[in-house]
Amino acid sequence: LVRAEAAVKVISTTGTPTIQIRDVTGAADMLSTKITIDSGEKTSYTAVTASVVDTANDTVVTGQEIAIDIDSAGTGTEDLYVILTLRKP
Repeated sequence: LVRAEAAVKVISTTGTPTIQIRDVTGAADMLSTKITIDSGEKTSYTAVTASVVDTANDTVVTGQEIAIDIDSAGTGTEDLYVILTLRKP
């Protein structure tokens, strides 16, 4: 995993949607800084705080279970899309 971003169809009117990518198989969070989408924004690309991949937990292999944890949804947010960028070693 080299990058993780998110987008929503309907923006949060208050609050910040916050998303963690979790390696279920290895029982570890894959982001050291979670994905956030600022209130009033549709994507995390312009978030005040950018997500950061935890390089100690960034490996993805065939059969590995990955979970998308919504830690905070914000108010009125609908339809979350997560964009994961993976690089083959």
